[in-house]
Amino acid sequence: MREWLIAIAVVLWGACGSGPNAGAIDAAPGGADAAIDGAPNAPDAGPAATCTGAGFAVAATSFALPSGFATRAFIDDHEDTCATVAPRFALVDLDGDRAEEVVVTSLCADGAVGTSEWRVGTSSWALPPGFAARAFWGTSNDDCNAGPRYVLADLTGDLRPDLVVTSTCDQSTVGSDHWLVYANTGAGFASTAISWPLPSGFASRAFDHAHSDACGTAAPIFALEDLDGDHRPDLVVTSACDQSSLGTDHWNVYANTGSAFSAATSFALPSGFATRAFIDDHEDTCATVAPRFALVDLDGDRAEEVV
Repeated sequence: MREWLIAIAVVLWGACGSGPNAGAIDAAPGGADAAIDGAPNAPDAGPAATCTGAGFAVAATSFALPSGFATRAFIDDHEDTCATVAPRFALVDLDGDRAEEVVVTSLCADGAVGTSEWRVGTSSWALPPGFAARAFWGTSNDDCNAGPRYVLADLTGDLRPDLVVTSTCDQSTVGSDHWLVYANTGAGFASTAISWPLPSGFASRAFDHAHSDACGTAAPIFALEDLDGDHRPDLVVTSACDQSSLGTDHWNVYANTGSAFSAATSFALPSGFATRAFIDDHEDTCATVAPRFALVDLDGDRAEEVV
């Protein structure tokens, strides 16, 4: 039987044990909840272990893997390339039960996988029709040379990720005034898209990705982040490039209503930092008055804070 062992690796502070997030059901970044208990397991290569609330269990349990693939096909928790019997796959909670599944998104020997279906265990997960062969070869794509741009995001707020096409690459309106949202049915993605309106007043194709970290004329820097804690990611414009205050003392947040983004509201930023210090939703380098920061829900209210 092909399997992973779920044994001690690292302790995720705040995910179990003590701290402000003790007992939280949301996995820390990279933490896979393979045990279906709502607590993150060790995220990195090597033995992993179930979070018991005060640490990881010493004894490993076996996590069965899909059969019919090459030896060592699943030696990592994801794979971005494929071969004859070595699939592309990722760990994703598609059905909303808070447990991640091994989702095979492309198999080079089977053209249906990534075209009309993904494989989840022994089941078929339906993909939207009307796109090119292997258009959905991964769980996301931001390159128009490889099919439509899309991402998995729970825009509808039912705790199941939807397939969001942000650009078809041949339709100028998709990514300009709307996205195509293929709602998650619990057993596949809907065959017909919801037209998801986008904010007006920006350049054509300004939102042809789910995230942008570069700006131009009327083309903002933005991200999908749940800033109000309602389980629905909001559209957060962190810089418009022609407004020095945006990204300095506030962001514009277009709240997710469950069927669209609402009119912008102002989200106050920490003071005392350089102009445009917060033009993205995170920063990995720092300068004199330009901080490293990230959006994290530290206090457990499900709304992300600037940390």
